[in-house]
Amino acid sequence: MILVLVSSPLLVLAATTKKPTLGSLITDTLNMIIRPLGTLFLAAAVVVFFWGMVKYMSSLGDEKKRADGKYMMAWGIVALFVMVSVWGLVAIITNTLGLDNTTPTNIVIPASTS
Repeated sequence: MILVLVSSPLLVLAATTKKPTLGSLITDTLNMIIRPLGTLFLAAAVVVFFWGMVKYMSSLGDEKKRADGKYMMAWGIVALFVMVSVWGLVAIITNTLGLDNTTPTNIVIPASTS
């Protein structure tokens, strides 16, 4: 009796799950892997910029540390600029072509059954 009670949610979930499509696979991959990695890289670029600023301000008389700080700040700004620019270009293309990136589309391969 306890086994039936414990396993009944699994039976309900198994009955309502849809067959995965290529569109859902792409959407899941974007949501679970690509977007978190983008956020991680953006955060890393911000950390590099601020770490370079700390190195720059903490080097009172050492020109090498000061140059290293400038170098880190410059590359942090370049990385932020590139990531935000790519993000903006993707948004412009998505809006121009009328693509809606909030709802997954079902892509059916011609030889498949869906």
